[in-house]
Amino acid sequence: MPKLLLTLVAVLLFAGCPGGEVKDESQSGPRPTTVTRTTGTADAASSTIAVDLLEYEIRMPEIAKAGRRTFSIINHGKEAHSFRIEGNGLDIGLTEPLERGDTGQITVALTAGSYTISCPVDGHKGKGMTRTLRVE
Repeated sequence: MPKLLLTLVAVLLFAGCPGGEVKDESQSGPRPTTVTRTTGTADAASSTIAVDLLEYEIRMPEIAKAGRRTFSIINHGKEAHSFRIEGNGLDIGLTEPLERGDTGQITVALTAGSYTISCPVDGHKGKGMTRTLRVE
């Protein structure tokens, strides 16, 4: 009887354990489902533009409508990142870099034209953290 009980316990334990390698997610980046897909055009009805910062990439819409817009910025990367927008007489950015998981917001009045978006943290712009936002 005890041998049958031990066998049953072993079967139940193995059935409840996932197979394969166990990852330490505390050291890896956020799960892909947490990254907002922000390609294309910002929603004309919304005044918020989602911005995702990663190593070494800025994900956000390529086109936005003119007007008062709030950039809602999330650092999904492992390193500290920041946000800066320049163009058409505008030059503004976050006052402090965002650590992993931190969020920030910048609200600006956008006029038609092109703006350069970048990460002003040392060397990040040169590694690809720059893009153009076209405002119509």
